[in-house]
Amino acid sequence: IGLEGAARILEVPSLSSLTFLSLRYNVLSEEGGEKLLAWLHSAQQIKHLDLGYCCIDETLGLKLAEELKLKAQTLECLDLRGNAMLGTASQKIAQVAIDSES
Repeated sequence: IGLEGAARILEVPSLSSLTFLSLRYNVLSEEGGEKLLAWLHSAQQIKHLDLGYCCIDETLGLKLAEELKLKAQTLECLDLRGNAMLGTASQKIAQVAIDSES
């Protein structure tokens, strides 16, 4: 369905109960990233999130790290392979994962 279609689907309120979401290989624009973050904020049961190769940059990565803090107890699998987060964002996301283990 592509990222535009996925962004529209994520706006459907009943999808906040999804447990698995894969957007792998969909390039996230700034607007798409904001929609993803808004959905993730309302996603109460997400367990598996695949955002591999979505061109997530440092800016979106930092915002994602903050949102992931709220999901640390429910999220079991996060795939971020192939993104452009090489600094602080990747470190913060890794710290969220470490903190959720303790």
